[in-house]
Amino acid sequence: MLRRIALLGLALLLSACESMQVTSDYNPSVDFARFQTWAWKDPALQYQPNSLMLKSDLTEQRIMQAVSSGLDQRGLRPVTAGNKPDLLVQTYLI
Repeated sequence: MLRRIALLGLALLLSACESMQVTSDYNPSVDFARFQTWAWKDPALQYQPNSLMLKSDLTEQRIMQAVSSGLDQRGLRPVTAGNKPDLLVQTYLI
């Protein structure tokens, strides 16, 4: 019995280590080095499927922070008020 519990715990631990699949869609002929500023396209985060079980303020905040941080690491800055961004960003949670 104890062995079964240990094996179940090990199986749960290993399944928790599964990596997330991240995909992106962009035009490879575009020179992204020329972009300097960005802004969120409304709505910033979309859910596919549009499920209430997926939606949460905390999830949305974490995804938006991760995207913002990634863009910042690549030298893109949020557009200042009143200016037009070089790039509009929208994310999908599938």
